[in-house]
Amino acid sequence: MKHQTSFSLSRAIGTLVLLVVVLAASLAVTWMLVGPLTSAQAAAATVNGKIAFSSSRDGSPEIYTMNAHSSARKTRLTDIAGNVFQPAWSPDGTKIAFTAGREIALQIYTMNADGSDENILASGWSPSWSPDGTKIAYSSIAYPSQTANSASIDRPLSRSSDSSKNVFASEVEGWFIYKMNADGSDQVALTAPDKQDAYAPAWSHSGMKISFVWSGFELSYGTFKMNADGTGLKKIKYLYNARSPNGKKIVFVKNGRLYTKNVNGSGKKRLTGRKPLPVVWNPWNLSWSPDSKKIVFVRGDSRGNNYEIYTINANGSHQRRLTRNTVVDDNPAWQPLPRP
Repeated sequence: MKHQTSFSLSRAIGTLVLLVVVLAASLAVTWMLVGPLTSAQAAAATVNGKIAFSSSRDGSPEIYTMNAHSSARKTRLTDIAGNVFQPAWSPDGTKIAFTAGREIALQIYTMNADGSDENILASGWSPSWSPDGTKIAYSSIAYPSQTANSASIDRPLSRSSDSSKNVFASEVEGWFIYKMNADGSDQVALTAPDKQDAYAPAWSHSGMKISFVWSGFELSYGTFKMNADGTGLKKIKYLYNARSPNGKKIVFVKNGRLYTKNVNGSGKKRLTGRKPLPVVWNPWNLSWSPDSKKIVFVRGDSRGNNYEIYTINANGSHQRRLTRNTVVDDNPAWQPLPRP
């Protein structure tokens, strides 16, 4: 009887192991068939968190956060000399990358969502996280940046078979697009040294491409995209961060008014009033909510002064003012949070 019990137990364990193997194989096949999350699925998996922004309310610009549904409380996160601006949330909402410094002496920082654990990663500005959170694209005047993770600033930007014709960062003026690991390591220049003033990088939802603004002397001012390794340069109409997280809509500003349209160009809709008010267009003053239902933007008064932060539903309803003071409040960015 004892032998039969032992045999039955062994048989049950064997059956359980077989079921686990079959289930694992089934899940693997399902993943291969379905693939990773689409941008729409990723958007559905997040909820709206806080809004980070830059404000001069305490003197020089610093980074703050506020709740979109209750804007009375503003929490200051930084205390850094110079100007602190361009907050960018990591895809999981746990970290913020931002720019700090004066004039061209700018640096990319990261910190936790509560302002703790500040770290300087690179010389540059305009940080943008890759969708998987492992890399940051940015604009920099130095190659590579002078941080603990980098080598000499006189490392070549481009090489020639004749070493006397190498182009070095110290010989070139202008801003270039770079990418680096999220810890500041492996800083790589993506745009060519003979095409200057590239800034405002934004990753595509797939993480395969990067868009940016280019105003160099060999190319007219415009918006471009390239592969994440710097190849395949092509002119486009809108930066990738103009697209809603679900990939369905584009937000843009025209003649002081806010508009959306479908990604195929159809369905253009004016969101703000007929009378043009100074809705500020730059890559850091428009941001979609993670659920794609709202837009946060910066707008001035009828005289083009006193720029403040507003939200509006994606259908144009319920415009709401979040900041009220006489100083600059701008660069709003909406925190993505995992859905409970």
